[in-house]
Amino acid sequence: MRIKALGCALVLGWSASALAQEAKPPPFTFALHGFISASLYAQDANIGPSDGQLASYGAAPTVALKLPSKDKLIFNGDVRQSRFNFSLAGPKIFSGTTTPRAVLEIDFMGGFGSGANGDTSLTPRLRFAYAEIDTGNGTRIVAGQANDLMFAMAPTSLSHIGQPYGYGAGNIGWRRPAAFGFHTFGDASGLKTEVAWVVGRSNWADAGGIGAQGVTPSTATGGTGDQFGNNMGAASGLPALETRLTVSSGTAFMAFATGH
Repeated sequence: MRIKALGCALVLGWSASALAQEAKPPPFTFALHGFISASLYAQDANIGPSDGQLASYGAAPTVALKLPSKDKLIFNGDVRQSRFNFSLAGPKIFSGTTTPRAVLEIDFMGGFGSGANGDTSLTPRLRFAYAEIDTGNGTRIVAGQANDLMFAMAPTSLSHIGQPYGYGAGNIGWRRPAAFGFHTFGDASGLKTEVAWVVGRSNWADAGGIGAQGVTPSTATGGTGDQFGNNMGAASGLPALETRLTVSSGTAFMAFATGH
């Protein structure tokens, strides 16, 4: 099946800080970052897992809702990858050597809302929610939901930021609630080595009725979770373990090896 897609995107970004202009700044720093992304696109076939800014791969004709022979052109608009990032840092602890920080980031890739206007009343999607402490000597500890170590790099574009096209070309990994550790050695302007580890939630067969009312552990089978948010990975009683070694030199190169 031949798929053609044409699109244009407009992305506006901002960064705001709640630091007051005082002689003595407050011990906490609040920051708001993000961007608004608006796209218009035209395509002659369905693209999965969803058209527009969620597109990652061409949908097979047997599963596409609109076959090219029946509806050859789709023209639509999308703002779902608009993103908001909130962070709170400080005050310094441990004799001023360590800075605590909390980050919450959402976009609107969580699906369409209910009702006749559900396609414009979008559902927020939680991306990141974590707290971290940076010791200032190359060690950073993170607790919460963040990227897998396997998800070290992702190709992006202005029209496909929230769902990179690379997922249709071999990228693996996503996000998980976990405890993360990052330990960096070397000069930031020269050769640098990072060792990282993760102990987190196991994600197996997440599809199905996770969190759905009426789905009980006794009736959950196959790839379906239960009403308490437990999937088959959690039911194993084992955590997910990851480690990564990264070697880089400024913007010249970066190489990494990771295991899960």
